[in-house]
Amino acid sequence: MPSHAPVTVDVSAFGYDGFVIYWFDPRYEIYNRLSDDNSETKFLTMTPPASGGDFVLLLVRKGVPFNAR
Repeated sequence: MPSHAPVTVDVSAFGYDGFVIYWFDPRYEIYNRLSDDNSETKFLTMTPPASGGDFVLLLVRKGVPFNAR
């Protein structure tokens, strides 16, 4: 996300029981874990951090191993 504008993601196609949500800052290779208890099934709206430039929204399926550095 190149700006601080909200983004809405249609998560219904994923068909999972929830997500662990991260914002990834590629400038510093930092993963910011936001939630590990999200069970949204339709639409998820997130606003990128206000500081800095680009951020990547990561939705990781619950129960799937993910090793954020």
